[in-house]
Amino acid sequence: MKFKRLRGKIKEVFGTQENFAVAMGLSSFSISQKLNGVTQFTRIEMLTASVLLGFPVDLIIYYFFSEENSETHNDLSDFSLESLLESDNI
Repeated sequence: MKFKRLRGKIKEVFGTQENFAVAMGLSSFSISQKLNGVTQFTRIEMLTASVLLGFPVDLIIYYFFSEENSETHNDLSDFSLESLLESDNI
């Protein structure tokens, strides 16, 4: 299952994916696509999720880039919190 840790946190905080989608300002379909690895979370969505779910941004890697999700993302060897925060979209 993709995003097992993130799904667990969503259930803990929001109860359902639908409630989380509303809080994120996204459709349930969009959240479902992201959690199933069909589309990727943007950097701003990851930051927003960290705030809404109540975990520090340095745990984004734990929730979004664990081994189970690595096939959905490119090489993460150069990924860092600094690179996430330096995005032009923030």
